[in-house]
Amino acid sequence: MNTPFVPRGLYAITDPELLPESRLIPSVAAAIRGGAVLIQYRDKTATDTDKLRHAKNLASLCRDAQVPLLINDDAQLARRAARRRRPSWPER
Repeated sequence: MNTPFVPRGLYAITDPELLPESRLIPSVAAAIRGGAVLIQYRDKTATDTDKLRHAKNLASLCRDAQVPLLINDDAQLARRAARRRRPSWPER
């Protein structure tokens, strides 16, 4: 039987109520450095423009780190975020 690959380890989920927008990318990068094997982007309150920007930045970060990214409830957003481009967050 063929079953989908599900990584074992820390599964990090973003939450806009607990994580302000300005800390999203640095916090996810820290989670990856700390051993997160999968990132899930969830945000039911952001505008479509903000969701796309966040998803693209997260997709780039996760792609570079070779960590899967899940995007909840929006297949079109997931497809648009998967298009390759460089991130737009400031370097620290």
